[in-house]
Amino acid sequence: MFRPNVTFLDVCDLHSKFESEQQTPVEWDPHMKLEFCKVMLRTKVSEFSLSYKKSNDDKHETLFGELSLLC
Repeated sequence: MFRPNVTFLDVCDLHSKFESEQQTPVEWDPHMKLEFCKVMLRTKVSEFSLSYKKSNDDKHETLFGELSLLC
């Protein structure tokens, strides 16, 4: 079961970018739209949570590097 990490929604720029990426064509039937949205949602949540995690890891690495220089 896919358990998304949605903490990236707390960051305003990632939240607005995530909201702006909806691309459902009008001519699709409702079932096709639903399936497309489910797949896109899973994909985008995993992409954005990965980028959020990477930015946090970079910040932590920088912080730990600076702390090791102090000690």
